[in-house]
Amino acid sequence: MVTSKALAQKIEKQRQAAPYELPKARLCTDVVLSVQMGESEFELSIKRLKDGLGNNWSHVSAFQFMSGRQAKLAAECSRTDEQASMLFAHQLAEVFCNHVSKGDLGFHALRAIALAHSAQLDSFVKDATN
Repeated sequence: MVTSKALAQKIEKQRQAAPYELPKARLCTDVVLSVQMGESEFELSIKRLKDGLGNNWSHVSAFQFMSGRQAKLAAECSRTDEQASMLFAHQLAEVFCNHVSKGDLGFHALRAIALAHSAQLDSFVKDATN
């Protein structure tokens, strides 16, 4: 794949800014992964997201952020003990965002998608701890 000079410069700037995005990525990771834990944990994670980033943030904006390059770069520079879960949240958010065209990003639809991918999370965590 050929990357233009302008895109390469943009990616490098994002890579340099990635450590500053870690607090946001952690909160958004919490939202994405909380879908697997149940509706009450999901609501608590949204509250923590809003407390940390402002009331303009929602589960949809958290999924959108986590599906992007900036979140992946932030995950790559995170602590080793949190890297696997953040990278998994990035991948899971990409799956969620691909379902946006179907119009249903309510809790129950998100939970069904998350549970379908839960085996991947288990293998991610095992790989990261070994």
